[in-house]
Amino acid sequence: MLTLIPASATSKSNGAKRSESMLVRVQRRFRHHPGAVGGMIVFAILVLLILLAPLSPYDPNASSMTERFQPPSWQHPMGTDGLGRDLLTRIL
Repeated sequence: MLTLIPASATSKSNGAKRSESMLVRVQRRFRHHPGAVGGMIVFAILVLLILLAPLSPYDPNASSMTERFQPPSWQHPMGTDGLGRDLLTRIL
């Protein structure tokens, strides 16, 4: 003879954990995976650089022979190269 057991009785007897949302489970697994966290950091930096590149006040290809080999300053945070181009703008 087949007997039916209520679902509430089986979950209590098995000691099942309370249900979590899928988002919580995904976030927990993501945080414990170092490769995923590192990849997300690199991705975030690349997106930030892509968004900041158009905001640079200098043309990346314009040279200025009077500003050759300038050390880092407020005007050129990473200095200039041998042709007087702003290095930060060229990296962005």
